[in-house]
Amino acid sequence: MLRNYLKGIIKDAYNEFMYNNKTERQKEIEKRKRYKAGVHDKQLKVKHNVDDNVTLNFTGLLIDRATSLLMGSFSEFDIDEESKEAEYIASVYQANNQIELLHDVSDYGALVGTCAIKIMPNDDDVPELHAIDPETLEIITDDENVRRVIGYSISYIVERIGGDGRARKLRRQQVIELVAGSEGEDGVFIPGFGWLIRDYLQDRDGKMREMENSPTEWDYEFPPIVHWKNLPNAGSPYGRADLTNDIIVIQDGINRTVSNANKVMRLQAHQRLWGRLFGKADAVDMGVDRILMSANPEAHLDHIPANGDLGGMRAFAEMLRDAMFSISRSADPATLKDKVGQLTNFGLRVMYKDTLDKLDTKRALYGEALEELNRRLLVIEGLNPDKAGEVVWKNPLPENEKEESDILIQDMDAKLVSRQTAQSLRGYDSEKEKERIAEESVTDQNIGGAIIDNFLKGN
Repeated sequence: MLRNYLKGIIKDAYNEFMYNNKTERQKEIEKRKRYKAGVHDKQLKVKHNVDDNVTLNFTGLLIDRATSLLMGSFSEFDIDEESKEAEYIASVYQANNQIELLHDVSDYGALVGTCAIKIMPNDDDVPELHAIDPETLEIITDDENVRRVIGYSISYIVERIGGDGRARKLRRQQVIELVAGSEGEDGVFIPGFGWLIRDYLQDRDGKMREMENSPTEWDYEFPPIVHWKNLPNAGSPYGRADLTNDIIVIQDGINRTVSNANKVMRLQAHQRLWGRLFGKADAVDMGVDRILMSANPEAHLDHIPANGDLGGMRAFAEMLRDAMFSISRSADPATLKDKVGQLTNFGLRVMYKDTLDKLDTKRALYGEALEELNRRLLVIEGLNPDKAGEVVWKNPLPENEKEESDILIQDMDAKLVSRQTAQSLRGYDSEKEKERIAEESVTDQNIGGAIIDNFLKGN
């Protein structure tokens, strides 16, 4: 019995080593997740239980800003509000918590570079939409065409309780593969159609075995996964992240600089004195409110000068911060704090041009993917996929309302724009405002008439 118990322990340790061993890509993703969460590599060694390391988590700030800038400008899907398609799409996103879903995929995109949503049909309700962690996803493409996807693999670790009551970590994997074509009786090639979904679970011996009721058929020309790139990355099915390795190197440089400054201040915050010829004592404990006296005319008291250019360290850290946000093409509002009151809308767009250009690229990629997701949902439901609609984006920058209003007035005076269009751009309902203006006009006429009547009556 003891031998079997030891064998079980060894096997579990072996399985944990084998199936938790990560690829280079997974290790890189795991490190980015750590840095986003503020768990950074320590830049200074910890000696004598004194830790001078300081973490300024600009990587997490960069990811949060990228997600907020993109999803903060998401408005709606432009679909005919009275159509069945619009009603169905709205019900799907409502059931799947649209705001959280879109922010999750945007967060994964900015962090890793690849976004993916899995469609999971539900017999009793609308489909479930699941934001896939890119760390668990492998995209399989045609050898000759990296844009042609022929399969997906989703692999992760689960915990299962065995018959002996002990918890074991096992690998769970789902493979979604394109159905291959075949050769008909007359020798004519018949192209494949649809996809097969195979589910595997690691057994106690460490082998992957196909689960019961697997495979299942997915009878659509498209797979149940929509994936897209956060930013272009030629020659790869995976996209480019906002947080890249060179930015992590800069983050380490910032942490190292401020940690060294912190150490200098800790060691030299209190003036360290030294003296000679005061007497026989090797050391004197002297508080800040005491005066050291000596009868020796040759006694000398001096201090150890502080070393470390704190001003230079601060300037270097700020330079690194500017470099980080410049390389990531993310405008840093901290650089505008002294200019906000002087900037026009045009000035803001000039200063944020690189950030807005990057945002436009991301909008195009995310917009196309979400529209494709809507199209697939409508196909599955048996509705018209041509009515999937388009994504409507808002202006991400704050606007100077007086400046916008003045421009609209000039356009109306030049008869370049109608009043109705101007009202729409300003956020007013033209029909309601027309009715209210007419009511106010009648009220003003009645008041004016009453004033004239009272005047003629001598009141």
